[in-house]
Amino acid sequence: MFAIHIRIALDALAAHKLRTALTTLGMTIGVGAVVTIVALGAGARHTVSEDVRSAGTNLIRVDAGNFTRGGEESNIASGLGAASTLTVEDADAIGQIAGVKSYAAGVKLRGWVAAGTARVYTQVLGTDVAFPVMNGWSFRRGRFFTSSDVSDAAAVAVVGSVARDQLFGPDVNPVGREIRIRDVPFRITGLAAGSDDDQMEMVFVPYTALQRLLGIGHL
Repeated sequence: MFAIHIRIALDALAAHKLRTALTTLGMTIGVGAVVTIVALGAGARHTVSEDVRSAGTNLIRVDAGNFTRGGEESNIASGLGAASTLTVEDADAIGQIAGVKSYAAGVKLRGWVAAGTARVYTQVLGTDVAFPVMNGWSFRRGRFFTSSDVSDAAAVAVVGSVARDQLFGPDVNPVGREIRIRDVPFRITGLAAGSDDDQMEMVFVPYTALQRLLGIGHL
């Protein structure tokens, strides 16, 4: 019976060649379209995943929470990160959490950085020795500051490539040169290179040195 059914089907297909050809063409286009859409979707997901991963999905930034001041009547919000509750002990505790590979305490300042007659308004980030490894940096010149620099609150700094261009000019080796942050001199130990353009506009110092400069003890 199966052979008879096959023969009948083949006879029907042969008797209606145009209909058979159009049906076959439609099935081919339909299957091809589905396969193409699935492949494009899978490729797009892979591309987006790689882009997001390269942007740092394994990095988590912890800021002090929002708080209000002025009492119940005023209730003035000071904004996210305005609280002064995070401490170095908190950073150390985060570093002890299972799954945390590296951590770096942080203090921020946005202000003028000067080198000679050149001045640039940028962000100064006080951080710790693990920061370049966490962000996949390399160094075109010099090195990052050391753990002893952090413990001593040494007045040393690392500049991004864009900050170097603005302060000293392109292709200049800034290592050993001096910059001033709030009129306090810092000696440059390294020129960083990384994929984050915002970071390359910044100046990096030991967080302890920036705490001392700002007169604070929190992160």
